[in-house]
Amino acid sequence: MNKKGQLGTLVMIFIGVIVAIVLMGSVANIINPSTDLQTASNESVSLANFRVTDGSINTTYVHNLSNSYPALDWRLSESSCNFASVVVLNQSNDTLTVTTDYVINATEGSITFKDVKAVNDTSSNSTLITYTYCDSGYNKDSSSRTILSLILIFASLAILALVFRGVKTKF
Repeated sequence: MNKKGQLGTLVMIFIGVIVAIVLMGSVANIINPSTDLQTASNESVSLANFRVTDGSINTTYVHNLSNSYPALDWRLSESSCNFASVVVLNQSNDTLTVTTDYVINATEGSITFKDVKAVNDTSSNSTLITYTYCDSGYNKDSSSRTILSLILIFASLAILALVFRGVKTKF
């Protein structure tokens, strides 16, 4: 047997596995926003923007979430991309109630606070909002999301095949 050839094959397999693992991390970072809804946690909103001189809330002021969709964006008409799992907490960590304390436009990602006691009685102007949304590269078709998810599985199988070939070559 040619030991030099075996050593070269093992080095080539080792380099191939390292490169594949590094590339898998990059690919996973690209695939994640394409296949999963993203979460914005504790987005801070100052209710000072909503208050008028008598201390009540201006119900005509609309707050756009930081990840709201721009006009003419395809996600506006896509029902699978509506803002979801919206939780609004006041400064006292009390959960505000949707439709009672605020209204959300789930399609565009905007919130209108109501002039109610729960909103007005915050000890501070700070409010925290957590929600899920579609990132700009989100794949709206479920079949496309499934295929993208399979890429990492096939890459893992390719690495295993490469390692298996190297073990088979060694022995």
